[in-house]
Amino acid sequence: MINHILEMSRIEAGRISLEPVTFNLKTMLIDLELMLKVQTDQKKLAFAVRCDESVPAFVHADASKIRQVMVNL
Repeated sequence: MINHILEMSRIEAGRISLEPVTFNLKTMLIDLELMLKVQTDQKKLAFAVRCDESVPAFVHADASKIRQVMVNL
């Protein structure tokens, strides 16, 4: 929780640092789906990630920031 607050402070102050790498976005989305599905199954909710064919498999971005955004969504 403290790390999230500090990260938000850095964003607001314009002092965020990005560490871009090339990674497999579709694999990340599948991993996130599996991780979140455990929680949604326990609550008897339906959860699925659908990825359009036009979404590239590999992207060059900050993987940890993308993962954080997706989890927050």
